[in-house]
Amino acid sequence: MAITEQPIINVRGSKVALGPLCQKHLPQFWQWFNDLEVTCTYNPRWSPMSWENLENWYTRATKNEKIFAFAVYELLEMKLIGCTMLLDVNPFHRIADLDIIIGEKSLWRQGLGSEAVKLTLDYGFMILSLCNIMLTVYSFNKAGIRAYEKAGFREFGRRKKARRFGNRICDLVYMECLEADIEDPHLSRLFPEESKE
Repeated sequence: MAITEQPIINVRGSKVALGPLCQKHLPQFWQWFNDLEVTCTYNPRWSPMSWENLENWYTRATKNEKIFAFAVYELLEMKLIGCTMLLDVNPFHRIADLDIIIGEKSLWRQGLGSEAVKLTLDYGFMILSLCNIMLTVYSFNKAGIRAYEKAGFREFGRRKKARRFGNRICDLVYMECLEADIEDPHLSRLFPEESKE
């Protein structure tokens, strides 16, 4: 099977696109997962990641039927910048958790993460028929909280003093987004409304 130079794209936005997470991405993720500046809001243990653990992470992300994982590309150069995941997808209760990592630090604070989250929500609501998608974020991650709010999430609770980072203690913030919170879903064009006669 020939592999094209251009990545496969599932969902395209105005700044980013989502596509399948592939094994060829692993060297880049290995660098990101071992950069403490990238993982300080992602991995509370701040532990080094071995190649073997990275392969296990990839296997879980791509083989588990309850996980839908996407590579995130910056559209101008089609550059890999991170990934998003819908975790613990429960089709009966129509719920899931969301996870994201944007590892390309040169592109932080440009709205790319927010759009990647919006596209992932759109996929969850429009394609998987979910009703509620939740995430947790550390209270010190103000930029992350703003990005999630911009994407449609709202805080619904906190677990006080639940995470320790060195000598710092922070809250674990619980946020959720409902299907009704998303205005003009990007993927709605795939399902045109039936004409009323």
